[in-house]
Amino acid sequence: MYDFPDCVARDHCGTIVTRKSHSEGAIIHTLQIPAGQISTGKLLHLRRQFAVRLRFCSLAMLLLAGACVAQESRPTYREYVGSFFLPFARGSGFESQLTVRVRINGGPITRLQLDTGSTGVVLGQGLVRSVDRSGTPDEFIYSSSGQVHHGVRNDVRIEFVDGRGLGPMRGKAPVVTIPALVVTNVTCRPAPFPDACHAGPVNKRPAMMGIGFGEIDQNALLNFEPMKNGQMRRGFIIEPEGVRIGLTGDDVPQGFFFVKLERPTQPDARRLWALPGVNLRATLPDGKQYDARGRALTDTGIRGMFLALPGAPASGMIPPGTQVTVTPEWMGGRGPEISFSLAERRALTPMPRGSHWVRMVKDSVSGEPMPFINTGLRPLGAYRILYDADGGYWGLMPR
Repeated sequence: MYDFPDCVARDHCGTIVTRKSHSEGAIIHTLQIPAGQISTGKLLHLRRQFAVRLRFCSLAMLLLAGACVAQESRPTYREYVGSFFLPFARGSGFESQLTVRVRINGGPITRLQLDTGSTGVVLGQGLVRSVDRSGTPDEFIYSSSGQVHHGVRNDVRIEFVDGRGLGPMRGKAPVVTIPALVVTNVTCRPAPFPDACHAGPVNKRPAMMGIGFGEIDQNALLNFEPMKNGQMRRGFIIEPEGVRIGLTGDDVPQGFFFVKLERPTQPDARRLWALPGVNLRATLPDGKQYDARGRALTDTGIRGMFLALPGAPASGMIPPGTQVTVTPEWMGGRGPEISFSLAERRALTPMPRGSHWVRMVKDSVSGEPMPFINTGLRPLGAYRILYDADGGYWGLMPR
């Protein structure tokens, strides 16, 4: 049974009760709403938010009886055509980092690292031609390393020099204009990976393109003109050789498994969508085990990992040989696990280097401390990873 996220911290307005349909062999969700406690407008909002297909009743019947049967359906993207493909730069890989080649404001070709753990373009001042020093002062904090980047906001033009258009986008250059933080100086604060922070003036570092769950207007991969006019679906797939931008029926195979994302309710969340809900398990070499429901960040921006679980240490290194299993809350109830352990390199994806225990942080939906994992980059090489910003879906497809 699940409470609607929109009802957190307010009067209870509905629940979804899950049962198995013996006649259809499907997982069925019953939407139960006390009569007179929800408006027509709110009902339609909930229908969109949960992307369910209402069956066996009309809106009038639902408002009178207070119940209806609904079934989850996976997105198909058949109505969208056209995409861009951005190959990774030479030397990129899931053991190190994922980069793409770009020109910034018509300058020389450089590389930007793709970071699904943040949202926003963050550039050292030496990478940006014609910096407007009168831009709005701002800062950007990377919580894993403790780096605090100080600089000014500028709009920058980014040309993906190796990118190519597919379908109706064939022959069109993947170019985007996006707000960026032009960094002049870095300071450091306590963090799980403090050795990654180097304080002082900067020139051509950082060179980061954050493509995570934050606001769309800060995400360079979601602001191409065909996306703004509705021709392309705002989303992307991280593939073994590059990033496919724009989701179409041809580009999203049936082998994908999906999680329906929730909207944050906390005013300080600064996310468009909450992280995927998952079930977490960590089994230590001595047999001690921690289990919890939490959230997962599949972060391409770091190589290490950090993990927060109730009853586990709130700091320090995770013992080598610990086995970690992440089971996303898949639509339909079935899908792959992300599992890794240093002790079983041949059977499982090896655990990232520099794996740390951390404390739980406030959840963007419930507002309560929540277990979570940041997987880091290395375990992700076994999957294709999908993010649909328009619909609120996150997905994996094993290679």
